[in-house]
Amino acid sequence: MGADVTETDIQMNILLCTDNIYAMPTGVLMHSISDHDKDVRYYVFVDDAFSVENRQRFTDIAKHYGSEITFYTISKEQTEKMPVKREDQPTHITKSAYNRLFAASMLPKDVDKIIYLDGDIVVRKSLRPLWDTDIEGYAVGVVHDMGEMEHIQSERLPYDMKDGYFNSGVLLINVKYWREHNCMRLFDDITERYQEILTLHDQDVLNIAFHDKKKWLPVTYNMQNGFLYKNRDRWNVPEIEADLNVMKHDPVIVHFSTWDKPWKLECFHPYCKDWRKYFFRSVWRNDRLTDEEEHPTLKGRIRNWLVRHCLYVPATLYQKL
Repeated sequence: MGADVTETDIQMNILLCTDNIYAMPTGVLMHSISDHDKDVRYYVFVDDAFSVENRQRFTDIAKHYGSEITFYTISKEQTEKMPVKREDQPTHITKSAYNRLFAASMLPKDVDKIIYLDGDIVVRKSLRPLWDTDIEGYAVGVVHDMGEMEHIQSERLPYDMKDGYFNSGVLLINVKYWREHNCMRLFDDITERYQEILTLHDQDVLNIAFHDKKKWLPVTYNMQNGFLYKNRDRWNVPEIEADLNVMKHDPVIVHFSTWDKPWKLECFHPYCKDWRKYFFRSVWRNDRLTDEEEHPTLKGRIRNWLVRHCLYVPATLYQKL
């Protein structure tokens, strides 16, 4: 008989959800993942409009590192009921944010577990320890959200907010659990029933669905911007403070979770250079870093300019790491 197959012998499954707008950041993310882990299978959920050129670019990145890649198209019909673009919702988020909810119904039946990553992320170390985390009996492994205390205090979602509120930018998904518990139908029910209060899109849906079925992961796997701010009164999450003080100096995953994106010319984030290292390795390296604001309206652009240049002093926005 051959040697027993262990978890570390198995290819890591990585789920990415993107569109043409986020193709470049997602491609850069792929470089950062594969720089640390070569044995990866990428599953990429895209919309109908995702270009042939971007598909080829993603395929070339995977091939460069010896990884596998498969694309799955989420049709407009599948996401037509998903609420976006309301005044109380982030304006830059498209319906592709909901694509991760289709993991159980779209992925091959032999995929029982997968790591989902948002496109505005850079990976700094191997994801193997995250992949090896045991989530048997849990729907998902997650990290606390930087704004968790605000969500808890607002009691805006229909569950006991003492269960906490997680960020959906990094998910260790128990796909087998999702299938066995028909979570796709659960997501549909939540979206239809609570459509008017879903402010943060898929993140709200997932928190409602799994508020008591999640496993907390170390903050190193989703180091969000607010965790690195110098003035952290608003972003204080008591459960992670001790670990945060250690892990913020060398996190595995950095999530550029607010307006301070590394592809913006004026990026003040202390880990911006880590993202740009992979940007300059990519096929997009000759593209101009943008100074466009995320908000499409004049009011939104003025607000962002004030935040960047008046309300914060860049040198004092983040802690010194």
